[in-house]
Amino acid sequence: MTAPAPPLRPVSIHIDVVRVEGLALTPAQARQFRAALQAELQRLARHDAAPHAWASTAVPSERAPPVRLAAAAPPAQLGVELGRSLWRAIGGAR
Repeated sequence: MTAPAPPLRPVSIHIDVVRVEGLALTPAQARQFRAALQAELQRLARHDAAPHAWASTAVPSERAPPVRLAAAAPPAQLGVELGRSLWRAIGGAR
C-alpha cells in the first residue's frame, strides 16, 4: 500500500500588472480576455504537478514566453494562451 499524498497547501498568486502589447480589444472583449486569463491561471494552480515545491516568493518582474495566435482568435482563447505562458514564466509545470 502506498502512503497517502501530502495535503495540498493553498496557493495564492497576486499579479499586479499584465502588459500585453499589440492587442486591440473592445471593452467587452477585454472582459472576456481577463476572465479567461484568470480562469486558466486558477485551473493551472489547482492541477499543476509541482506547486508544493514553491516557497513564498516575491518576483518583481517576469517576462512570459511570447504567445502567437491568429489575428482572429477569440479573446477567451487569447486569455487561455496567455495564462499558460504566464504560468510557465512563474515556474509552473512545463
